[in-house]
Amino acid sequence: MDPAAQFKKLQETLQAALVSTTRTATAINAGDIPFQRSLDPDLAEALDEQNARLLRLVERMVDAATVSESAPRPKLPDADSIDGNWKEVVEVLDSLLEKADTSLDEFTGTVKRLSPADETLATPTQRLVLPTNLSKPQLLFEHRPQNNETGGFKPLLQSKPHAQVPLEQSLQPFVDRSGHEQ
Repeated sequence: MDPAAQFKKLQETLQAALVSTTRTATAINAGDIPFQRSLDPDLAEALDEQNARLLRLVERMVDAATVSESAPRPKLPDADSIDGNWKEVVEVLDSLLEKADTSLDEFTGTVKRLSPADETLATPTQRLVLPTNLSKPQLLFEHRPQNNETGGFKPLLQSKPHAQVPLEQSLQPFVDRSGHEQ
């Protein structure tokens, strides 16, 4: 059997398993788990066991994903630590998905893997030099910003055609709670 056909079969099997898992998780989530847990101590114990099992699986996955990485792996001693280390867990998952995407691209022939000699050629050796004589864009504005004005805010608008409150009325000064005129 050729690799493309094997991959297609594996993809269909994985997709069917994911759809089944998602449907089951949705059905479980539709039930009132805390209420059911409070009624049945056996269910509570089974849920705790499954929670611990899933946490161990996540830890093993994170460990396996970060073996070759220079970044430290997130510590996951309990389920609450996943929320506390969510950013690190997401970074690990992003790294895995990026590697999978690259591998799939190489497998399908969309992207060819660079040989070690080509990789050294692909690394940039020149630095980007930016011109230092560029003018500031705000100098070209029709109304230049003035940072040294001392009065209240003066809008550039001359009219508010769709306003619920007329422009003149919205510009009237008022005294705020602390006694300062605004």
